[in-house]
Amino acid sequence: MALRWSAWLLLPAVAAAQEAAPPVIRVFTRLVDVNVIARDSRGPVAGLTADDFRIFDNGVEKKIAFFSVNSVKPPAKPFVPPAPEVYTNRPEVRPDAAVRLTVVVLDGLNSSVEYQIRARAQLLKFAREIGPRDRVAVYAMADRMRRIQDFTNDSGQLVASVERYTPNLWVVKGSPAGAASRGIPGSEALQIAEGSSATMEAMADYYRMRVTTDLMKELAQEIARVPGRKNIVWLSAGFPMEIRMTGDSPEHPTSFREEMSGSSKALARASAALYPVDVRGLVAPSGGQTAAAVADGERKRHYSMDVLAAVTGGRAFYDDNDLAAEIRGAVEDAELTYTIGFYPDPGEQDGNYHRLQIEVKRPGVQLRYREGYVAADAQLPLPEADGRDQIRDALASPVDVAGMALTVRIQPRDPKKPDAMRLTIAVPARDIDLRPPENGVVATLDVIVAQRAADGSDL
Repeated sequence: MALRWSAWLLLPAVAAAQEAAPPVIRVFTRLVDVNVIARDSRGPVAGLTADDFRIFDNGVEKKIAFFSVNSVKPPAKPFVPPAPEVYTNRPEVRPDAAVRLTVVVLDGLNSSVEYQIRARAQLLKFAREIGPRDRVAVYAMADRMRRIQDFTNDSGQLVASVERYTPNLWVVKGSPAGAASRGIPGSEALQIAEGSSATMEAMADYYRMRVTTDLMKELAQEIARVPGRKNIVWLSAGFPMEIRMTGDSPEHPTSFREEMSGSSKALARASAALYPVDVRGLVAPSGGQTAAAVADGERKRHYSMDVLAAVTGGRAFYDDNDLAAEIRGAVEDAELTYTIGFYPDPGEQDGNYHRLQIEVKRPGVQLRYREGYVAADAQLPLPEADGRDQIRDALASPVDVAGMALTVRIQPRDPKKPDAMRLTIAVPARDIDLRPPENGVVATLDVIVAQRAADGSDL
């Protein structure tokens, strides 16, 4: 019997609330948590503690209030399985606990059919090698973002989903109407010169860039429901950050740094690190191109990939024909991560973007993390959330939410009550924070048990 336990719902409820009222979740604190990757010349750096780090919010050092280490490798001590008919969400006793989350995006918007076929073939090589503590999801990007596989550690299921993916034949319309149909601001003002291939190419680049940044924001919103760090491996031919549009001077091309930065910040808010992988590999001159011209074009494309990755704490991969190895490298970057959390002062919760800086005491260690966060506005009270939505998110999450450790024992069936099941649920007292009554609100601990069918539907 497969059971799924998600324990994190500490639900303050009004004492006089009616029994039928939906659960209400109130947020008491605004913790800022940052996922950090620490590497040196030999690879991931293990053994760091909270005392090894310093974190700064807009240049002001903050006290580290939360610290954890997440490793895809099994712990040194062997797993001790629970007794029969005992289930738990504790990752230290679960050899299949989800530790590393990866979202692969097959980019059909910015990549030719040839490169899409190549990316699919290389992704299949990687899909056959995923481990039990991995969870991988796959999306296809065209004029919209389509999920072709939700998070799974089932290699066979992942391979089957990727094999069903067909390269995207969607063609960018070479007219302003194409961009205007998606509501892209300013598209109606773009002038297309008939017969000007350079202008037509610039228009296509503009359109693809705006659609791409919009879709990345949509992806960030969708995966934000999943707790923890997510690595987004973006298999794409990319696009330049600067495009020379009609009317631009040679010295001042149209720049899309702001749009790209907005997408990166949305991904960072969702605890997602972006890893662009150039599906073209090594590019050689062709069609009369000079090596200098090719190098300049590659530099511009790779610069945009580097910028997108840096804001989120990821890194870009390019100039390598072994795409499977690059995909593996992007995924393995999260082999060992540290999570650092702090509480901003009330006066600093101003709704603005704050720069983050993290230092480590150990010499020779390079850190990667998201560059900043948007501080919650202390003047705007956080809305009370209908607990049902958060409960659904917790149950649907590929990661067992383990803010509280649960151990559940299923008692033997009573022959006199064949339709009944008795559960004994244990929660460590240290995981429970029951606050004193305040403004008529009493903190209570609610336990919610959901029963699901084999197809995942709620019974």
